[in-house]
Amino acid sequence: MRSTTLSLSAFAASLLLASPGQAATMTFSELEFLSTSYFEDGIVATAGLGQFNGEGDYDDEGTAHLDDGGTPNPAFVTFTMGGPFTAKSFDLIPLGFAFYDCEPGDDDDCEPTSFANVKVTGFNGGAEVASLIFDMSTSFGEILFSDAFTNLTSLVIGFADHPDFGYCDGAPCSHFRIDNVVLDGPPATPAEVPLPAALPLLAAGLGVIAVAGRRRRA
Repeated sequence: MRSTTLSLSAFAASLLLASPGQAATMTFSELEFLSTSYFEDGIVATAGLGQFNGEGDYDDEGTAHLDDGGTPNPAFVTFTMGGPFTAKSFDLIPLGFAFYDCEPGDDDDCEPTSFANVKVTGFNGGAEVASLIFDMSTSFGEILFSDAFTNLTSLVIGFADHPDFGYCDGAPCSHFRIDNVVLDGPPATPAEVPLPAALPLLAAGLGVIAVAGRRRRA
């Protein structure tokens, strides 16, 4: 009886102490035309240096479009939750490049070029704690984050600085879409962990059995 009581007590304690992270995914499924912020599944996305465009010519419905200048679309997006979180992954859909490598003094001899144009940065407070820079022409699809993107207060997805050569001719130097941003949110507090409805009755029953056992031993 004593071992059973201890086992049940340990089970109850594990329910109270458990604090799993709250995994969340932003799919942009309800993104509207020209907005500066978007909320979904506990994640807040804030457009930087522009606005979200849910209905642009280069957009698929249910994605967020980013441009490196030249349009009202954001150059970067900041993601936050209600507390510290771990960034898990996001989907990157490349669209194209408008950055031209030209011969000096000859605008007719220009070739579109690729470069490490995507930058993802993790912050804890105002301090940068993790970063990832890559060329979207060679890395795209599901982008997985390393363990460095843990205990963040914000995640920024945007563009790296383009090279000093060439120009963009009034258009975005590059642009892409993002989707399915997965963040593992702050752990649930004990008050948020639901207790089984029968647990109070179980505790009362264990108390009655314990009292009865002591009386028999007496």
